[in-house]
Amino acid sequence: MIECDDLNRAVVLFFGDENSPCESVANIQNAFPGSVGSRLAAQVLDVVAEFDRIPTNWDVETLPVAERRVLAEISASHPCLTLDSLNALRWYFSFTWK
Repeated sequence: MIECDDLNRAVVLFFGDENSPCESVANIQNAFPGSVGSRLAAQVLDVVAEFDRIPTNWDVETLPVAERRVLAEISASHPCLTLDSLNALRWYFSFTWK
């Protein structure tokens, strides 16, 4: 079973700390070698895919409003996610939609 701390670290590693989100499975696998890294990468990809499927309605939502709502939804779906992980997802969302 994957620990919450490992999942949160993997989410942050996945997006990296460059000028833009890098979406790097290799970052996860380098930090967590072997099957743990593979399982974490798969779980992070699942979380990001779910996050990407949350609909936004740009006719009525501004970027900050949509960002707060989408983060609240993913947080409710994945209560294990910490502020660091949610901030990484926020960065990804705002970078994608700006």
